Amino acid sequence: MAMSAKERKQRHLERERELLRHLDDSTYAYLSTPFCQQVARDPNWSKVTLALELAGFEGPVIETDEGPEKFTLEDALPTDEDRAHE
Repeated sequence: MAMSAKERKQRHLERERELLRHLDDSTYAYLSTPFCQQVARDPNWSKVTLALELAGFEGPVIETDEGPEKFTLEDALPTDEDRAHE
């Protein structure tokens, strides 16, 4: 018996998903590099800091992977106590 258009499309999507499962993750090399090292090597980072400086903000100097909490204002993020009460 012939397949309907819906069945053909489902099989086609299944084949595509199966092919995608076997592909390497193209971001793998970037995921293994800490963000601070990636920023140091990225020639475009100066464009990011330039845009911030033109807007009147001082760009962050990222030397370690301490996370965004280090660079935010104290009142910008909720504290652990605030999160517990939500």
